[in-house]
Amino acid sequence: MNRLCSWYDVAVQRRGRTPVDTTGMSPEAVAAFIAAFARGEESHNPLPEIVPSMTLKMAGEDLKAYYKPKGKA
Repeated sequence: MNRLCSWYDVAVQRRGRTPVDTTGMSPEAVAAFIAAFARGEESHNPLPEIVPSMTLKMAGEDLKAYYKPKGKA
């Protein structure tokens, strides 16, 4: 995660926005949220109006967008 931060920051500067924002969490918070689920821990749902399983799905989409460079399949 930490190694990608500088590339993520460059992408945000170029686009003027972040491609990662369905949950409203930072990439680090998304990773921590997903890791807590993977460890079987109960994690705070940052989107209380959405069921936790859907928040987890959205967090996964955010994390994929963070890792995948624009234009790559």
